Amino acid sequence: MISVALFLLAAKAIAAGKEIVVAQAFGTSAALDGYLFVFTLYSVIGSTGYSVMYAVLVPLIAAKSAFPQSNRQFRSEALGLVLVLGLALGVLSALGINAWLTRGNSGLSTECTAAALGAIWPLSVTVLLALLAGLMSTFIMSAGGHANTLLEAGPAIGIAVAVIVWPNASVGPLVFGTIAGYCLQLTCLAWLLRDSSSLSTPVLRFNSPLWRDLQLTSALVVLTCLLTGLSGALDLYFAADLEQGSIASMGYANRIMALFLGLLGTAVGRAALPTLSSTYATEPVTTTRVAIRYTWILGLVGSATLVLVVFGAHLVVTVLFQHGAFSDTDSNKVSDVLVASAFQLPFYAAALMTLSLLTTARRYLAILIITAMALAAKVGSAFLLTRHFGLQGLMVSNAIMYAILLFSSLVAIIAIHRTQPSFPRL
Repeated sequence: MISVALFLLAAKAIAAGKEIVVAQAFGTSAALDGYLFVFTLYSVIGSTGYSVMYAVLVPLIAAKSAFPQSNRQFRSEALGLVLVLGLALGVLSALGINAWLTRGNSGLSTECTAAALGAIWPLSVTVLLALLAGLMSTFIMSAGGHANTLLEAGPAIGIAVAVIVWPNASVGPLVFGTIAGYCLQLTCLAWLLRDSSSLSTPVLRFNSPLWRDLQLTSALVVLTCLLTGLSGALDLYFAADLEQGSIASMGYANRIMALFLGLLGTAVGRAALPTLSSTYATEPVTTTRVAIRYTWILGLVGSATLVLVVFGAHLVVTVLFQHGAFSDTDSNKVSDVLVASAFQLPFYAAALMTLSLLTTARRYLAILIITAMALAAKVGSAFLLTRHFGLQGLMVSNAIMYAILLFSSLVAIIAIHRTQPSFPRL
């Protein structure tokens, strides 16, 4: 967990540096809004695919580590499948986004729409690159490695360099910097895997016996991750109907919040799932007790972090972003959004720990139901809160979603305990 947190901290520090560069060059302009609109939609596909691969493949490949030949065959076939799916999803999503924007009902201004239209087709390649990077990262984590977390800074490096060497008010530096950054990340991941003899030539077939273990599991996990991935798309949908600059303001706040969410949640999740998976089969009682103990600890740490963000949000935003095109008005708006977003901190990491425990116990149907309930709560609360409180209300809806995830998963764990006498007392 500590090694993941350190790598993540370095990656987020690089991402924060990129945001400073972007803020100075673009502020909350229409070009940035248009770029973020398109990039966020493509990111939903990449992050959803990564979540599916992480939840399904890490426990599976780790459990089959004693059969290297079978794992090697499976990796080759998985690479072939992701190549085909990445290309197809990139084209289909580009066509869909283009149709949505050209119909004029996206809620974006004319300037934002023009910028978004210019970014659609070049950025569509990031779907393939993100899915490939996600699969390679899964291979590394299944072997107990975590260097992939540091390499997630690749896109941020590409964007920062492009904006610095190509000063331009259009979306061009952002688009091509993003593509170059993903290529950098992918190249480094491939080098790590090739160095450890874990990267195989992609093939288009399904002969590995490991595919049989994925049929029902994958279907449930895919549905769950699709529901989870909709959260970011819903934020984009609601923010697009607000005033110009709302998407950019949300993006700046999310970048700062990603540091806290990453240290509290991502580091925990990436370290917890392989560890819980390796111990649950032989020591379910101890594994469950440890997971529940860390759930409460993470909730307390998240609450303390919330207090720090509330009192320090404006100072952090001002120091990081208030340069060049980023004004004092922008600082006030982004800091208000950041404070509202911080209310998810007490629930986020704790929910990831309980969901990791349910994943380890292969309670995929329960996870799907819990996720559906949480997403429904987010949609309802976002609809009501955004109408009355704007972008701040939208951010609070994320806290409601994670609170539902946490308490519902705890209820599910208790229900498992009551129906299985061998399950440990909580």
